[in-house]
Amino acid sequence: MKTLLIKISLVIILYSSLITITPLLSQNIDSLFELSEKQHDLTKLKTLSEILHIVNPETHVNYLKKLTNYKNFIDSQNNDSIKLVYYNKIYSYHFVQLRFDSCKVYLDNYESIALRQNNLKYIALVHHRKAMLLGIGMQLDSSTVEIQKAISIYSKAKDYENLGLVYGNLATLFRSSDVQKAIAYAYTSIKYLEKICHSSYEARSHNNIGAMFYDLQMYSLAELHFSKAYGLNKGSKNNRAEVLFCNNLIMTLLRQQKNEQAKIIIESISTKLDSVNFPMSSIYFHINYANYFYNIQNFNLANQEIQYALTIHDKYNYGGEVLAMIKLIESKVMYHKMNFLKAIESTKIGLFNYQGKNTIYANIEFNEILQKSYSKLGNYFEANKIIKKIIDLELSNSQEEYSKFLIQSELSYNLKQIDDRFEEEDNKYKEKLRYERKKFTYISLILIGLLLLSIVIIRLYLIEKDQAKIISLNNKSTFDSNATLKQTNEELEESNLRLIKLANNISRQFEEPLQIINESSQKVVEFHKDDLSEEKIEQARRINSSSKRLKTMIQHLFNLSIIDGNVRFDQIPLNEIFTIVRESIHEMLEKKSGIIIFESIDKIVYCDKLLMNQVFYNIISNAIKYSRENISPFINVGVLNTNDLDFITIYIRDNGIGIAEDYFEYIFTPFKKIDHTDDSSYGIGLATSKRIIESLGGKIWVEAKLNVGSIFYFQIPVSNLNMNRK
Repeated sequence: MKTLLIKISLVIILYSSLITITPLLSQNIDSLFELSEKQHDLTKLKTLSEILHIVNPETHVNYLKKLTNYKNFIDSQNNDSIKLVYYNKIYSYHFVQLRFDSCKVYLDNYESIALRQNNLKYIALVHHRKAMLLGIGMQLDSSTVEIQKAISIYSKAKDYENLGLVYGNLATLFRSSDVQKAIAYAYTSIKYLEKICHSSYEARSHNNIGAMFYDLQMYSLAELHFSKAYGLNKGSKNNRAEVLFCNNLIMTLLRQQKNEQAKIIIESISTKLDSVNFPMSSIYFHINYANYFYNIQNFNLANQEIQYALTIHDKYNYGGEVLAMIKLIESKVMYHKMNFLKAIESTKIGLFNYQGKNTIYANIEFNEILQKSYSKLGNYFEANKIIKKIIDLELSNSQEEYSKFLIQSELSYNLKQIDDRFEEEDNKYKEKLRYERKKFTYISLILIGLLLLSIVIIRLYLIEKDQAKIISLNNKSTFDSNATLKQTNEELEESNLRLIKLANNISRQFEEPLQIINESSQKVVEFHKDDLSEEKIEQARRINSSSKRLKTMIQHLFNLSIIDGNVRFDQIPLNEIFTIVRESIHEMLEKKSGIIIFESIDKIVYCDKLLMNQVFYNIISNAIKYSRENISPFINVGVLNTNDLDFITIYIRDNGIGIAEDYFEYIFTPFKKIDHTDDSSYGIGLATSKRIIESLGGKIWVEAKLNVGSIFYFQIPVSNLNMNRK
């Protein structure tokens, strides 16, 4: 017996994800909306772009509703990239709200840009979504054509995620017309999604195939797949999908009289119904609970759950199969409570509303209750008429059972063929990987050699630092001798110059082999991506990335070693530095949906413009990188009010993960990292910042609290009279 809950799963499952919105993120979005109302077109478009990158169609419903008011403005702009994001998000918003006519409007807008750009990825998405809308409108032939177009594009791109989703949609479309084909599509969907280990999408496909096995009355297989869907979704915060999967699993367990197992799951989701805020899920929950009480012959509690379901139903007036299912369990309960007139009334209402295709089994149940109720009331004329109807239904059911038996007998063979096909593809990739691994071995050896050479450079840096300390001690001991002091200083400068030249020479010698590795691996990615496996392409990307990181690390070390001798002082407006810094961190900030505020300060500082930009970048990029999970970075840059006439004190405040007080003394030391899981960090940025600030005669320090945020302070001179104050 097919439930309405399963029928509408295409909409519910595709777009159901309840993610907690942090108060800070909501404040940020509200602030951006207020800001956009005061801006001219260009800056307004930029602000709306920031909002679009933050909002989520399933969780930020109110914000997306606001964004629908900007359609005319977006349409009038000459920016296809923002238009694509806008049309995509608003389409998804209307889809979640089941407004399919509005979906078509935004999909048409999206398609016109996709075709103009001839972007296959966008075009495939258009075909995919057209198929969904046509399928919901029961135009199955047209929907299948659109899906096959999407599959063709996704297959060439080896886009397993979208292939899994498309085959899942195909399964939903064919469920009512060709269940055997639908199960094959659903199983193919699962196999593709297993390749990318996407538990949420896998759960949806298992729920889909479980529903089909339920239709075939193969309850043990339905239970298996509903259980997998429930297990894969557990802990995902997607309560709506979890309740859907659980309702289906409970319904299947009750069909098999597994009442205790069903009760455990009923109790586990009862607390989540309010957070789901989806009336249909609540109705099916109460229907399942009523069936549970009916199975254990507690007819009073069963009737109580039926009344709960009817109360919700009467509020929304769904009718159809939903009402029929309520009336089916109600008629059973009323019969056992010997209220035969009520049982007859419930049965007639249920039969009238049951509109599904696979209704023979349900009709038999209804008519059996109707016949027995008439018999109990002594109305044998009506009872005999219904017996004839039951006989006809039983004959039809036996024919249907035979058809299902044939389908079941072929299923194992068909599913094994799908398994064999995927296994054959996997074996081909494995063979190709073994061959390609040999080709990349020499690059790995070169990288190891370069890493060893980088250790030599680091050692040179440490030697230079030790020499500086030794000479500093010698300076103290010979302070009274001007001639000796002068000679020592000259030797120190000469030694430093030699070390700088040596470090520069070594770093230049590394550039050529690093450049060769970088270009070679880049060519592999660009020109051989169709010949090599995804794993090897990814390996080439990692080699390319590692060579770039090594080159960057060498440059960091070289820059750190020469800061003191390369400072160029000039008078720079502080606002000019802020403008440059804002541009340099824009992309990084946008990826994290963060916001940064620079106070407008009319001050002239005396510093090295390039090095000062580096200080700001090092501290702000750390604030973005080490932001807290699910909380957008919020960074404030300003100047402290002090009585110091020679220096201004800058502060940079963030809302990130913070720093434990025990680590304050280490964070400005080279190669000291608090987060050892971050391979992209060298532990050099803050050490470089400290060296730059001290070379300007200032100082730098930090205040922080774990899971609250950090504030970095540093001084910049406002004139050249204080360079030697320290």
